[in-house]
Amino acid sequence: MKMLRYELLLRINVSSTKVFKNIKNIIVF
Repeated sequence: MKMLRYELLLRINVSSTKVFKNIKNIIVF
């Protein structure tokens, strides 16, 4: 259960990082 929760947190972190990079790219362009 803890492992699953950690994996979910990691996925959310990765997806939010991708979104942040996309927003940065949009601001740059």
